[in-house]
Amino acid sequence: MAKVLDEKPDYVVFNGSVSSTVGNKALTAKVGETVRLFVGDGGPNIVSSFHVIGQIFDTVYPEGNMSLATHNVQTTTIPAGGSAITEFKMSVPGTFIIVDHSLERAFNRGALAQLRVAGPEDKLVYSGKQFDLVYQPEGVGIRVAGQGGAPAPAAATKAEPSNAGPASSPTIARPAIRRTARACPTRSRPWQSPTTSTATRSAQSGSSPAASRRSSPSTDASSTA
Repeated sequence: MAKVLDEKPDYVVFNGSVSSTVGNKALTAKVGETVRLFVGDGGPNIVSSFHVIGQIFDTVYPEGNMSLATHNVQTTTIPAGGSAITEFKMSVPGTFIIVDHSLERAFNRGALAQLRVAGPEDKLVYSGKQFDLVYQPEGVGIRVAGQGGAPAPAAATKAEPSNAGPASSPTIARPAIRRTARACPTRSRPWQSPTTSTATRSAQSGSSPAASRRSSPSTDASSTA
């Protein structure tokens, strides 16, 4: 009961249990078919960020309202106690992963299902190649996409950033900026004596010399990097 009140469930699942819709119990479809998923969020508290990895929903009917369609949606929000209908056409074969995109729920609490699609490949849409190094622990061997060679060994502990060599902080070059501003030369006015200074004029007007200089655009202001 305490976990219910704290809204921290042990499991967040599809169709009632962990692994209820994976493996030989996965949803199935064929290339060329349009898949329609009816998704309800039973709550009682958690809002779902419903997503199919590798797909864009062609049409989403929020709250299950067939008269209110939205198109080309990546992730749709389903409130606790609410529902949505999603549609998308299958272009290539493969196993598509259905998740709550609050991914801690998917990979640690069970909110993960599978959609297995059979049919001819289309290399123009998907080459079939998979590269998962970017999801592995940090190491210099995976910092640059397409970099050859074996990946660097993973860190042994959280305190160790990597085993790829001596730790060093990257140097970020910042341009040096120099600004030079000069006040406009003092000019005499008919109501002033020729020796009246900028500071004196500022005091007479009730402003500071700095404010007076800022209010007058400089004819010799420069900024160089």
